[in-house]
Amino acid sequence: MRKLLGLPAALSVASVFLALSAVQALGATVTCGERITQSTTVDNDLSGCSGFASLIVSGDNITLDLNHHTISGDANSGIFVAGENVTVRDGTVSGFSNGNGVSIAGNGTAAFVTRMTAIGNYIGFSAIRGDTLFERNLAADNLVDGFYARSGPGTSVTATFVQNRAYSNGRLGINTNRTDGGKNHAHKNGDPRQCVGVVCRP
Repeated sequence: MRKLLGLPAALSVASVFLALSAVQALGATVTCGERITQSTTVDNDLSGCSGFASLIVSGDNITLDLNHHTISGDANSGIFVAGENVTVRDGTVSGFSNGNGVSIAGNGTAAFVTRMTAIGNYIGFSAIRGDTLFERNLAADNLVDGFYARSGPGTSVTATFVQNRAYSNGRLGINTNRTDGGKNHAHKNGDPRQCVGVVCRP
């Protein structure tokens, strides 16, 4: 998966991830700094984590289902994704004011992030490497951007945004130079442009 070119491609990518996530997820109580190496359904809220990341997703072809639980703390990332073909879904990351709620940063990473909420982090959702589909997520009250997905020196990212919402973030709702999958919404963000790189309606 190296190209995410608009809505049809986004939907096909989503179907791939859903097929991969059909593998039975292991129910688990997670702890701070834990590495997730197999499909996991989280059985608990997780708070007070510090250091590199609250959870590190390093397995390939797996799903991390937060099962509507909340990950909070002051680590550099709430969830750090380094595995290939990873789905992160159905939960909240909050309070990471020195870092990102969800970070997609592993070399060659392909990620599908859906139905996640990022509140009160430095950046809500960040992708600086690999391929990511952001679909139906909410970023609110983050200090800088709600969503950030840009290539930089030594990094390459491909990202598609579909039906995300970004409200009351310090700068932009969505900050990207990647692909607009459509139906993204943003308002009351600090930068009057609201979104850069995709079209956002109020």
